[in-house]
This record gives sequence, C-alpha cells and structure tokens, in this order.
Amino acid sequence: MARLVCAALTATALPFLASSQVGAAAGEVLILDSTVTGGAGSTLAQKFTLAGKTPVVVDGATWSAMTAADFDAYDAIVLGDPTCAALGPEAPATANAATWSSVVDGNVVVIGTDETFHEGQGGAALMEKAAAFSVAEAGKTGAYISLSCYYHDTAALTPVPLLDGLGTFTATGVGCYNNAHITATHPALTGLTDATLSNWSCSVHEGFDTWPLSFEVLAIAKDIGSAYTAPDGTVGTPYILARGVEVISDIDLAPATATRNIGETHTLSATVTTDDPVPGTPIVGTTVTFEVVAGPHVGTTGTAPTDAAGVATFDYVGTTTGEDTIHATFVDGNGLTQTSNKVTATWEVPPGPACNGVPATIVGTDKSEVILGTKGNDVIVALGGHDNIFGGKGDDLICAGDGADKVEGQNGNDVIFGGTGPDKLIGGLGDDELYGEAGKDTLVGGPGNNLLVQ
Repeated sequence: MARLVCAALTATALPFLASSQVGAAAGEVLILDSTVTGGAGSTLAQKFTLAGKTPVVVDGATWSAMTAADFDAYDAIVLGDPTCAALGPEAPATANAATWSSVVDGNVVVIGTDETFHEGQGGAALMEKAAAFSVAEAGKTGAYISLSCYYHDTAALTPVPLLDGLGTFTATGVGCYNNAHITATHPALTGLTDATLSNWSCSVHEGFDTWPLSFEVLAIAKDIGSAYTAPDGTVGTPYILARGVEVISDIDLAPATATRNIGETHTLSATVTTDDPVPGTPIVGTTVTFEVVAGPHVGTTGTAPTDAAGVATFDYVGTTTGEDTIHATFVDGNGLTQTSNKVTATWEVPPGPACNGVPATIVGTDKSEVILGTKGNDVIVALGGHDNIFGGKGDDLICAGDGADKVEGQNGNDVIFGGTGPDKLIGGLGDDELYGEAGKDTLVGGPGNNLLVQ
C-alpha cells in the first residue's frame, strides 16, 4: 500500500513515511526529518529530486527502528542542515550511527556549515552539487551529512560521534568565519568558487582538526587554524570533506594497491600529463615528490623527474608490517602544487620455510648439522649443508635441501624429499614415501608399504 501511495504523489508532494511504511524503492534517498527544514518540501529534498532521486523523509522513531538492510536499500543517507541548529536534531542518527554507516559504500560529503540557512547566498548551489555527488555511484549507498551549527562554539579536538562509523573525526568551532577557500578540483564542488562559499555572514561554523585519510579536503576556512596546508600553499581549517571520487589532478599514482613482504622493494609510478595541446600530453622533466603520508613508513619521501612518457618512479623497502598510504605531488606551470590519488602498500612478514608447501616446524641452517625430530608429526626443512636428519616418532614431512644428506624417517608414515646432492633416504618403520630428487641418491624403504621415487 505504501508504494501505491508514493506512486500517486507528484514530484512536489514527496513522501513522509511513518515507521509502518518504511521500505525503499529504486532511486530513493532517505532524509531524517529533524535535520531539514520543511521536510519533503525542503530545499535539500528538492536538490535530490533535481539529481533524479525521490526523497523519502522519516521521523526519528522510524529512523531509530531501521536495520542495516533498511538503510542499504536507499541510494543515499541524508542528514541536512535544520537551518543552523545546536546539537540535537541529529540525535537519532548518532544513536544508530554504527548501523546506517555500515552500509555507506558510495560517495560521501561532510559539510561544516549551515547551507540551508544561507541558501540564498550560495548554500543552495552547494547543496545541489553535494547532493548530486552523494548519489553519483550507481548501485551504492552514498551519504550527505551537514553538521549545521552543531559545533559552532566547540573547543578544538571535540569528537563527532555522528561520524564514528565513517572514521575518526574531531571538530573545532571557528565562529562566524567568512573566508572560505576551495582547495581541490572535485565533482562535489563543480562550478563553485570561493566567492560562492564566502561572505555569507557565517560561511563556516565548524571545521575539522582530525579526519580520516580516506577523506579529501575540498574547502577550508582560510587563515584560521593550521590543521591543513593545501596544495596551493594556503593554510586553514577544513570544513568540507568528501570520500569517493578522487580529487581531479594532472598526476596519477599507481599501483592503487600492493602487498609486499618486509625486505622487498615497492615501486611506485606517477604519470604527469597536461591537456595542452591535447589531453594526456606528457609533462617531461618535471620533479615529482613521493611521500608516505600514513602507515608504518610514514615520512618516507623521494623525488624523481618524469621521463619522455611523463612517468617518474620511486622505490622504497619495507621494514615494518602494516599498511602505508602514499601520494605524489608536482608543481604545475602555474606554480600550484597538484596532488595525486592516494594508493596503499601492505607489508607482511615473509612466509617462513616450508616443505612441499607446508610451513616448517623445525628449520635447520646452511651448515652441516644433526637435526632431530620430536615424538609428534614434524615438518623438517634442513636447508643447506651435509645433514644427518632423524624424524623420530610421528608422521613426518622432511625436506633435506642442498648437500649430501642422510635422512631416516624412523617411526611413522613419513614423506621425505632429498633435494639436491647425493642423499641416502631411509624410510624406517611405517608406510613411507621417498623422493630422491636431484643427485645420485640411495633410497631404502624398510618395512611397510613404501613408495620410492629416484
């Protein structure tokens, strides 16, 4: 019945659903009623209609009762600006932030001002672009989140529990600040300028002094605070952040992801191009700076010039486990620093010695030695040297390795690989498998049903 009611509504009479009616149809976005002014007729709801979506407005009780599956059915989760309010309207969304945020896998925009209050001064334009961005990834659930005036007077490093499910954010109040500055070319702000966002008689109410690395800084309150230095050298406090589409720039970093063992070398390639005279024209001889901006190797940097293809490369060796995040920058012809997409490198402990793919429980050295198994089932890797190896009791797996080795499986059903060199393999008691491999080997099965492969 709810869907029949919605189908009968016109574009200007958008649905407000009570708890008994919740359930998304294709192309719908979910708005928490307490975070907008005018409900289904709010300016923000209209901007989502303009983006080709159907806004569905729910009250706090309905929102609070929704499951992750309920939220996941919508194209975006929308928490707007209730025309410059203190903390309170967002409370239902804060209470179940872990639930709704768990399904947000599309584009996300977070805004630290009251764009509805200032819709006649640039706020409406900001809502339009940000709303369209939040629903731009087909088949995913995005998010449009405004912090309104919630943290207008707050102290630095104040937690923002509403955003906990998206990462660690802290906010700081910046008062009625009017000098806004766009720091990145990004679809969430397409066509907007500093003039669009500035001089609202309170363009910025709160900024971020901590935010997840997965979020890009799109705009700052310029010259207040020092939380962020933009690629163009301006300094300030970020107040518009986005996750999803990368910042648009003339430098691209690859590979996007990589997994390496500690001690290995990771190679990164940055490609720098220009649209002049045609898109994709390589910029030759410019210096690219590579930097690990987060992770166990944070602070690692390097520079390299671009070659005839516009490509610069950088190598570094991992020494610690964990995930690094890396970006690259260059200074363009206008003297502006452009920043690449972020990429990751995961460093792992190298796998230890193994025998026939099974991790070793006993490992020898490169020297000649006597290796004794235990009473249990052992996996012995002798490595180099002329070794005497005794499996002992249990069903053992033994790789003798290099050298002229003597191996006795002794008790149990053993599997022995001779490796290189002239080896003597003795199965002992049990049903054994002996593989001589390379070299002139002597294989002695002993009692039991044995397999001998020279």
